[in-house]
Amino acid sequence: MNNLAVFLTELKGRIGIVAKGCDSRSVVSLIQDNKVAREDVVIIGVPCPGLIDVSRIETLLGKDRDELDEIAREGDKVIATVDGKKKEFPLAEALLDNCLGCELPTPQEYDILLGEPTSPVAERSASQAKIDRLKETTPQQRWEFWKEQFSRCIKCYACRNGCPPCFC
Repeated sequence: MNNLAVFLTELKGRIGIVAKGCDSRSVVSLIQDNKVAREDVVIIGVPCPGLIDVSRIETLLGKDRDELDEIAREGDKVIATVDGKKKEFPLAEALLDNCLGCELPTPQEYDILLGEPTSPVAERSASQAKIDRLKETTPQQRWEFWKEQFSRCIKCYACRNGCPPCFC
């Protein structure tokens, strides 16, 4: 789990949390919903350059993660090493979709910011492009899209447990 904000509602007293841009938005949401008092939270902001999606690296290399020796980020490239051989990929091919769509990688709400503010990875939000395509569909096509998404649900409630604003 990458977002520690899910634990804020369970803890009492003054709490410190390290937060990326997406995490700080979750913390703000909890504060706005009166689930956490702002004065009880010390937010240590960390600019996020984006998280590498290991599944994408597996697909790009045709290898299982157990076969990977190393994954490193160098500037706008990701370098994966398998059996001593290095393979380079553009950063946009290796990051999580949400990171490609992130417009605020530097937390907007923090008490202490570690490091320098960072810019978004992609100029055009990848997730926004998907939303735009979905908006262009008819209501029936949109309903079919959502039925397909929900058909994968096994009612494990991991989404509810992993979503900071969900406190039902």
